[in-house]
Formats: sequence, C-alpha cells, structure tokens
Amino acid sequence: MKVKAMGRQQSRNSRPQAPHPLRLGRSGISKINNVSPLLNSSFPAAVLKLLEAIGKAASERSARAFVVGGVVRDIVLGRRSLDIDVVIEGDAMQIAGELAAHAVERPVFNRDFATATLPLDGGFHIDIATARTEAYDRPGALPKVQPGAIEEDLGRRDFTINCVCASLAPETFGDIFDPQQGLKDIEIGLIRVLHDRSFVDDPTRIIRAIKYANRFRFTIDNTTLELAEDAICDGCFKTISPHRLTDELRLLLVEEMPWGAIWDLAQFSVLSSISPYLSLFHNALPILQRIESLEEAVRDDLPGDYRRWLVRLLLFMGNVPKHKLPSVLAIFDLDRKEATVVEEFVTRRTEILSWLDGVQDALDSELWQVFSSISAEAAVAIAASEGGKAGEMAFEKYYSVLQKVRLEITGDDIKGMGIPEGPIIGQTLRNVLITKINGHVNGKEAELELARRLAARDEKR
Repeated sequence: MKVKAMGRQQSRNSRPQAPHPLRLGRSGISKINNVSPLLNSSFPAAVLKLLEAIGKAASERSARAFVVGGVVRDIVLGRRSLDIDVVIEGDAMQIAGELAAHAVERPVFNRDFATATLPLDGGFHIDIATARTEAYDRPGALPKVQPGAIEEDLGRRDFTINCVCASLAPETFGDIFDPQQGLKDIEIGLIRVLHDRSFVDDPTRIIRAIKYANRFRFTIDNTTLELAEDAICDGCFKTISPHRLTDELRLLLVEEMPWGAIWDLAQFSVLSSISPYLSLFHNALPILQRIESLEEAVRDDLPGDYRRWLVRLLLFMGNVPKHKLPSVLAIFDLDRKEATVVEEFVTRRTEILSWLDGVQDALDSELWQVFSSISAEAAVAIAASEGGKAGEMAFEKYYSVLQKVRLEITGDDIKGMGIPEGPIIGQTLRNVLITKINGHVNGKEAELELARRLAARDEKR
C-alpha cells in the first residue's frame, strides 16, 4: 500500500537515525538496577522527602508505590524532569490527601481516574495515581479503568521506554522494576509498543511515537512502524475526538526542536489521514527557520498570549481551499482566537503576499494597517512563507517600531473641542495616528491641531 511504501522508505533513508549509544552516553543503561543516586542528584531535598513519604505511607498500608514512566526514562538519560509520575497499588487518593499539605498550590484531584496532582516549589509536580487496568469499548475511545497491580498498569502504557518504574518503599527505594525491557530500548534508542492493538486503541500514540523519536533521536521499531502504518491506512484518526487530537499535536509542536517530528507527520501520512486538505509546505524547513528567526527578532514585542505551537500548525494549512476551511476547523478543538488565526492565514495569505511584493514603496501607515488587521501568529506565518526579505523586514518594523506608536491625545481631548460623542471621535483619532506613524505630526499640540482640523472637516460632511 502507498502509505506503507512511503513509511518504509522514509524510515530507511531520510529519517534521522539514532546515534550509537556510546556517543550519547547511553551505554550501560540496561544494567541499571537502582536509581536512588539518580533521584538524589535530579531532585531537590523537598521533592525527595515527599517521595519517601509516599513510599512509607504505601508500605504502612501493605501497598507498593513506584515512580514510573517519563521521569525514570529522563533521569537515566540525564535529562531534567519536572513532572514526576507516581503509581500506588491501593488508594492513591487517600495518600495524596494526607500529603496535600506539602503542595505549594491547591492539589487537583480527579476521582474518575483516581489521580491527584501536587504542585511543588521549583515548578515540580507529583502526579499520584492508583495502579489500574484499562479496557476500550471501541477504537479511539477513552478507556474504562479499574484498580490493578503495577504489572497491569505498566502493561497498559504506550511504549516500553515509558514502562520502567522504581520502588519508593523504604527498604527497596530506587530499585528498578522493568518487565517490558524498557531500559534496554532506551539504551539502544528504540520506540516500541507493547501490543499489536496499541495504535487501534489510542491513535494519538502514533503522534507520540513521532514526538519521542524526534526528541531523543530514537528509531521507531520496524514492527511498531508497520502497526502504525496499518492503523493509519484503516483511518484510525477518525476515531478520536478533536480535543485529544489537538492536545497531542500541540504537545508535539511545542517541542524545542520540532522539525523532524513535523516532517514525519507528513511522511507517515498522518496529516493526509487526518484530512486530505492538510499537507506540509514543500519548503517547510526554510519557512520554519524564518519563523523562528522572526520570533527571535521581535521576541519582546510579541503579544503575551502569542501561541508558538499554533504558528507551526499553520505549516500544514498552505493548501487548504477557502471553501473547505469550516470542515478543516471542525477537525480540531480550537478556541475562538485560534480558529481566527487559522482563518486569517487561509483566507488572507494570498492577498497579503501580493501586497508584500510592493511593500518597499508602501507608506508606514499602510504597513501598520495591514499587520494590525491580523493576529501576530498569522502575520509571522504569512511573512515567513513567501514574503521574501522585504516581507520579513516589514513584519519586524511593524512589531518592533510601528505598533508601539501611541497618541498623546485622547477622545476626551476631542470632546473638549465641542465634538459630540459618535464615530467622528474614533475616526479622528485613527487619522491622527496614521499621520503620526508616517512622521508628519509630533507632540501633543500638533496632534490637537490636526485633530481639530480633521474633526471640523468631518462634521461638515
């Protein structure tokens, strides 16, 4: 099948391969049997004290407690981890409630999934969960959970590299439990699922596999790759909600260096499986590099709610027909601002790129009017896509200079001239601002004089 052929060729020839473990310092990871020294060197004393308290509380109830998943994976790789997952065989809610006083903010409890999150100093979070089993009513659905043993809890997870755990019991603190051989896969740099229905049960794991392979420079196991391709061919992404799809893509797109993962989303036909109208720009890598350059150039001048992940999502929107935009937006779970950004990019990109062709001859006020009419996210994506050097310079000028131009007069000053409330006041202020942006008025007195003339002219009309 087409997608299978594409996946195998991409995996073999063009996908970055994991370097030899010795060159990454991974040699010997599979032989680790206790991570107590790594825990001590990775976390502050307050965090370690709380982990020890969790282990002691579980032991007093004849239960077992473990740190599990990403935190163990990261500390054996020498990476910093702020999110610490703890699994307890038993009533995790009760233990979390008893230790809630250690949190710096109000703990968050989820009774449906028997989980609790304890925020700690330094940005650390401990997520405490009851060990559980999962059952899926249908492909792509959220699982139904029941309490279980640690072996069952590990068996429900996505990849072997996330199935390693370490004991928190006082007498075995730090001892590794690794029934899926996850440490071996970490050492050799391999992404491997636990069972053949993994991607059918949860198709977002395909996006996660791509994310981890890119983040750690690991290789996706051949069998895992074939299972992913089969699930994609069977339309697995049609079975999950817009919310889950959007969340998983967001997590991939906020990665520090997302290019390899973005490329793989296209090469594995993930994008076209989500929608036939999604595709990667043919020159997406240079576009992403220009986006990052522009973001860095105006870093301190971008809005506080600027969403970097959303700009990268626009790399998939270059071929979306305007009349298909509503159906594409329905695939994702976007808030009003996010949906507006996508709409601006799809519907106004051609128009703005055409205008940028002649931007060298444009007045500053014309540049201001164009860029102030669209979001920062759409602006940077459009300028970086095919706007050329002139477009990039125009974007930088707007965000670093023109958007900061402010009037010294207000609507009250104009009302003080005897102008009644109405649209004339707003239009007058806008025209004075445009004149100031073009450098033809300076200072409050000059602004007042121009406003007086403009308001009087407009009143006569």
